[in-house]
Amino acid sequence: MPIERLGFSVAAARATPDGWHLTGEPEYHPRHRPRPGERFDRVRNDGDRELREVDLVVTECSAGHVLVTGAGGDFLVRHQDRYLVVTGERTVPSVPLPQPGAAGLAAILGAEPEPVEVDWPSLEQALRAELPADYKEFVGTFGAASIDDHVSVCEPGRLLEHHAWVRECLAIDEDDRPDWFAPGDRVISWGSTENGDILGWLVSPGAAPPAWPVVFKEEGPLWQRFPAGFTTTMAGLLTGDLQSWYLSSRLGGDHSYR
Repeated sequence: MPIERLGFSVAAARATPDGWHLTGEPEYHPRHRPRPGERFDRVRNDGDRELREVDLVVTECSAGHVLVTGAGGDFLVRHQDRYLVVTGERTVPSVPLPQPGAAGLAAILGAEPEPVEVDWPSLEQALRAELPADYKEFVGTFGAASIDDHVSVCEPGRLLEHHAWVRECLAIDEDDRPDWFAPGDRVISWGSTENGDILGWLVSPGAAPPAWPVVFKEEGPLWQRFPAGFTTTMAGLLTGDLQSWYLSSRLGGDHSYR
């Protein structure tokens, strides 16, 4: 069964008669918030380095605190001057991802139609690839804007310039490419974050555009590959059907496209 990660960023910790009260905030999307009975088994720092194994059982969790019992909370109390995150995992049912298409993604975002004229044939000729239909329908109907003020969908008129910048970035970071990045694969980017991270499609030789998965490349060395294309992936991240170690916490509030 699929694994979903749990996390809580600890700002302060204090002992209680039954365990520990941790102040801070859950990581990831609100749907991924730890539930009573689930366990944290590790503590990591801001470099994602594991510091210690723990066995902390959640008894209560909100947007600002979590109550836990078990073993290891004393470590959090002693080191609350450091940035610490308690982490765990849970299994979730394996279900097909909803495929909302352009209209469904727009409904989640509350996007209003802002039709734009795009010379798709010329753009695709320059990119040497036919772009996925759901992306073209979404951008052609609702324009290019920012998703939740964090993920910017590139204007089609600037896509070639953006793509050239991405190719240069990926050439510099070639040693950071993950094992699933096979010979002949390339990335065609459709957007970025406010931090300079890259989002795009992983294009493999012979793969049809509907089969191109979305990939995320942070400004540092880390990559993440999602199991679907543009509208399905972005809708899944916004609703919590998909989890991203980086994007979920930034796409879990009120949604917008502006």
